[in-house]
Amino acid sequence: QDPTPYVTPDEDILTDMNHPISRIISFAAKHGIHIILDLHGAPGSQNGLDNSGIRSMDSVPERWGDGWFYSEDDQERTIEILKVMTKYINMLSSNGVDNILMLELMNEPWVFGDMSIVRDFYVKAIPMVRKINGTLPILVCDAFRHEEWHWLLRRKGFDFRNVYMDTHLYHAFNPSDVASDNPHDDMMKQIIHNDMACGYGSLLRYKTCSSLPTMTGEWSLAIDDCMGFLTGSTSSANQFQDFGQCKNIAGRSNDNQWKQLVTDFAKRQRSVFERELGWVFWAWKVDGSASKDISAKYWSYSMGVDEGFFPRDLNKETGLGTACDHPVDMSDIILPAPQ
Repeated sequence: QDPTPYVTPDEDILTDMNHPISRIISFAAKHGIHIILDLHGAPGSQNGLDNSGIRSMDSVPERWGDGWFYSEDDQERTIEILKVMTKYINMLSSNGVDNILMLELMNEPWVFGDMSIVRDFYVKAIPMVRKINGTLPILVCDAFRHEEWHWLLRRKGFDFRNVYMDTHLYHAFNPSDVASDNPHDDMMKQIIHNDMACGYGSLLRYKTCSSLPTMTGEWSLAIDDCMGFLTGSTSSANQFQDFGQCKNIAGRSNDNQWKQLVTDFAKRQRSVFERELGWVFWAWKVDGSASKDISAKYWSYSMGVDEGFFPRDLNKETGLGTACDHPVDMSDIILPAPQ
């Protein structure tokens, strides 16, 4: 069963700056941190995953997002929520809190869904937001789909300004990304992902030039899906498949060669992301229980800094712009024996 439902604070979010969310945003503003406010879970669930607040029990993954995709009522309710969120941003601004960078209309519509439905939703929602705040930058999520957004937006006459694309580039979920079951193949997989990270630069440039200016709003350092609770529960939407990818992780923890490869992986990803609109790492930190997971350092930016994967001061980093000039130098790597 799903855990206890979310708790609704007593404070009125549209009038009371003591609301917990407003306090967090105000704290961020005080420390110079900008925020992208997004609707992570839409009524009916736009993807059937636990990150939407509703986990699908359907045995056919292709149908997990149907609850939202084929419900006009849920789509209308989603627009009403976005209108309230825009009013909330205006309220923050009127109280001197101006660190909301963008409003994202919806997180990760289901990848197997009809993207023309998502496109039509964006076309309908954007004017509703603009009526309440005419200058607010808007972010739309590509739903892990890429080339079709060029013609999807052009055919509909998508002529909005100050609208941007959010893409999430992970190396941790597809079987072709994660499958390996011995130390040799694990390291070869990491090397391949390091080179793939640079290849994503062409994808991002294509998206920026053919659809909308693109930012990478989620990414990590993981090349497997071994982190606990990452792929859902065992009784509902669960994408995990055991290829043996998790059994050798402990052996990498104190290996300097692995540390260098992961550090290079982090740098190569950021190198291509920063050629477009930048990036947001998922996540800044994980809770106390999750931090004990052996894979946590690949999902927690703060733990990644402690591990040396990221510099403590990004502004003092050198060589980011040339990180993808060459593929991984295999002459510097000692591979485990093949099995």
